[in-house]
Amino acid sequence: IISGILNGLVSFSLYLCRCMLTMVDDFSSTMNTRQQFGESLQDWNLLQSVHRNSCKAIQIPFMVMQTMAMVVCILVIQEAIQPVDIDRFLVMCPGVLLALAIFRICIYAGVLTDTCTRLPTLISGLGLENETGKGLNLNWERLYAVSFISMNQAGFFIFEVRVTSAMVCKTAYVVGAVAFALVSSQK
Repeated sequence: IISGILNGLVSFSLYLCRCMLTMVDDFSSTMNTRQQFGESLQDWNLLQSVHRNSCKAIQIPFMVMQTMAMVVCILVIQEAIQPVDIDRFLVMCPGVLLALAIFRICIYAGVLTDTCTRLPTLISGLGLENETGKGLNLNWERLYAVSFISMNQAGFFIFEVRVTSAMVCKTAYVVGAVAFALVSSQK
């Protein structure tokens, strides 16, 4: 029963991350086609609010999933040291698959935050040519939109900490180092 609940929670969290990433991609596409910077700021506020509230709603289950993935990794490492038995391997497979799915959620969360971080650069480069196709079209509305989006950071937050790709890579590195230490310390 617990495995089914965790599987549902992992599936929902993965779906939520993908939906939030799709929302940012849609906002980017809309900005590229419309290029009405002042009117799009209200859409950005709505998108940021949805992201913050969604992350706030799943932050405790997310930490439960992270803890479960860590425990599964430790148990798998402990069991991997012992002689291989096919029954033991089959028992560990669902836990390993859930841990990999949780790692995938972390990757999507990092990609979402990085996409939101790079969005002001995209908006800054939109419509740089003026109507005649020559020279630069410098307008204050675009500058304000870029500044506004840069200051009002959106992304994936857990307990008000931004989950970035760099954070996910560093965590994977530390987990790998701990796993190597556990494996090498066992006889």
